[in-house]
Amino acid sequence: MINLELLKEFANTANQKIDRVILNGTHIITDFAVKQVTGTVLAINYLVKASDVPIITKIELAGHDGVVSSHNVSIPIQVDQVLIQEIEVLEG
Repeated sequence: MINLELLKEFANTANQKIDRVILNGTHIITDFAVKQVTGTVLAINYLVKASDVPIITKIELAGHDGVVSSHNVSIPIQVDQVLIQEIEVLEG
């Protein structure tokens, strides 16, 4: 079993590594409404303007070392939306 403090450290490391969200491979968001770690959960909330991205097909979390998380999605954006992503660090 992995010590809880180590899992929290991994969550904090992920928080430090991620400094932007890339939507559809081109639209970059660096302004976060929330970006914080609580226990072993990293929460990232950010605004997506409908005028900028009418449909999201890919969400990537990235930092200076490149993309750390990538998900293919299909999210229509008809009005400005705050998207909420949570990453929970667990023992696997």
